[in-house]
Amino acid sequence: MTACGQNKNGSALAGRNIQTLYNHKIMKKLYLLAILLTSLMIVGCGGGTKVTGTVKYSDGTPFTEGDIVFDNEATNVIGYMDSQGHFALFQAKPGDRVPPGTYRGTIVPRIGVVVPRKYTSTATSGLEIVVEPGKPLHLDIVMEDDPPGTPPLSGMLLEL
Repeated sequence: MTACGQNKNGSALAGRNIQTLYNHKIMKKLYLLAILLTSLMIVGCGGGTKVTGTVKYSDGTPFTEGDIVFDNEATNVIGYMDSQGHFALFQAKPGDRVPPGTYRGTIVPRIGVVVPRKYTSTATSGLEIVVEPGKPLHLDIVMEDDPPGTPPLSGMLLEL
C-alpha cells in the first residue's frame, strides 16, 4: 500500500469503502426484509384459534385412551387425550393453533378401547366445529351410547 491511499494494484481505497458501504446497505435491507417476512408469518399463522375440550362417555367417565381428529378439505387437526379426557387441537405440533374453517370430527380409540360406533366416522359422528380467526373455542363432548344390540367397536390402530 502506498502513502497516497492506493494498494499495490493502483486502485483507490475509496473504491473499497464504497463497495463495503454498498454491501452494508444490501445486508441491512436483507435483514429488514427478513424481519418483515418473519413478522408476517407470525401474524399470518396467528390467525388460527385455540380449540380445547373434553370427551366423556354418557356416564360421565372421561375418555382417556385415544385421540380426537377433525378434518376438512384443506387440513386435519388432532387432539391427544390426557388422563382427565381433556384435549387441545393442533395441526403440526402441540401448541399450534387451528386454522379457520369448518371441520368434521371422529374419536380414535386405542387398541382394545370401546367407543360408541357412531363416533368412529365423520359421516356419523355428528361432530362438527366452525373455527373463526382469533375466537377461542371449547368443546364438551359427551358420547352417546350405541343403540341396544349394536356390536361394540374397539380401536384398531397400531401404536408405535
